[in-house]
Amino acid sequence: MKKQILLNTQGGNSYYYSNNSSSFYFVHPQMKNVLDGKVDGLEPYYKAKVEFWEKNGVFDKYEPYFNTHIEPDKIKQSVANIRQVVIEVTDRCNLACHYCIYGEYYNNYDERTGKQQTFENVRALLDYLVEIWRSELNVSFKNTISIAFYGGEPLLNMALIEKTVEYIELAGLKSIEFSYNMTTNGLLLHKYMDFLAGKKVNLLVSLDGDRDSNIHRVTRNGENSFDRVFENVKLLQSRHPDYFERYVRFNAVMHKNCIEHDVRRFFKKYFNKEVDISQLNTVGLNPEKLEHFQSMVFKQRETWFDKSKRKKIPANLKDLVSDRMVIQFGAFIDGYCGNTILSYLDLFEDRKRRKYIPTGTCFPFERKLFLTVNGKILPCERMGQNQFLSKVGKKDVVVDYESVSAIYRSKYEKVVRQCRTCALWKNCGQCVFSQKEEDGKIVCPVYISWHQANVFFSELLSFAETYRGIYEKVLNKLMLV
Repeated sequence: MKKQILLNTQGGNSYYYSNNSSSFYFVHPQMKNVLDGKVDGLEPYYKAKVEFWEKNGVFDKYEPYFNTHIEPDKIKQSVANIRQVVIEVTDRCNLACHYCIYGEYYNNYDERTGKQQTFENVRALLDYLVEIWRSELNVSFKNTISIAFYGGEPLLNMALIEKTVEYIELAGLKSIEFSYNMTTNGLLLHKYMDFLAGKKVNLLVSLDGDRDSNIHRVTRNGENSFDRVFENVKLLQSRHPDYFERYVRFNAVMHKNCIEHDVRRFFKKYFNKEVDISQLNTVGLNPEKLEHFQSMVFKQRETWFDKSKRKKIPANLKDLVSDRMVIQFGAFIDGYCGNTILSYLDLFEDRKRRKYIPTGTCFPFERKLFLTVNGKILPCERMGQNQFLSKVGKKDVVVDYESVSAIYRSKYEKVVRQCRTCALWKNCGQCVFSQKEEDGKIVCPVYISWHQANVFFSELLSFAETYRGIYEKVLNKLMLV
């Protein structure tokens, strides 16, 4: 018998992972000897068990079927049932953050010229979308669509935001509900907080923590923006406490001058809030600035394995769902164990007949649509603006869904061969538009062979053995979205 690759945990136990059944099997020491070909003098029970596994496909390798072609009509249907429309309100900003994705370290964006979004562009896009939303392609009754205002700093073009909200409300789409979102640096909150609270705008405030952690978020004259932003946020909290509690969140960027534990403690102490922690974007980096970027601001996030060596797993639900170690363990269960489902429909689906899309790229326009100040239309604001899929014309919008389909197919066909043998095929987080392409080929930066994955699995199973009961807690209490 061909020797099988076993997973060995820190507790001295052995397991075999079958990607054919998406299951982990405990391997008794005597059974391990059978798998290694050492069968002399052993009970026939374990030899028979190995033969049973072999007969029932435990050792078979499952290779998913990838579909690189997306039907144009399905892309249009995604637009009709879209979840979020992101509008770049302005490319101006009243900060000059050292790590800004539109700053010196990146080169995959349009030149920032202090341009304001025009209401003509917004109206043309909304008119196009409203027509589709009113069509029979929209099958999401009472769907909530989020209109997100993006920058630059969105509050520098408040007039456009007010016009856009008014135009949407006058459209009279009774079958659709709208919510509003905005990311802001907080410098102008004192001027517009009453409007934001009145419209219940979901607000994400960018702040890296206390004054020392906020060292890279500076004004145009190089001053730390912390004091002004902190004062504005506290004013918002006191003037609109209910709005602040329900609709205001915070995002902090991980860099070399901040410690994650201290940042979380800061937001809990002063605002009684959990904080989203983002890592610096590494897509579109200027090669000439890469060394400086890595030495000055970039900080590799500490792995949850490192944390697990010194931290107890939280017992209560509130802490459990925000603990990064547990979230990673939950993602592992969701991606590699066959006993989780996304919906009841999964119970009736034959996994081996299912068609998958290569990489973790979102289906075009399924989640969002992004309009830049230059009238470019993209499926996401995180993509380089040189990869736009359509544009707003002088008076209207025309999206060529055939062309969009062809762009995605071209990308997928350059990476699908790697996806077929990668252990991350089911829960890949890579966007194909963020992968570097050289000589017509894409080399995925996170490709993991099954042999490499077994090392990762061993650590995760050791984690589960160390924290007895964590598996059941994750299944019953943790929801991954």
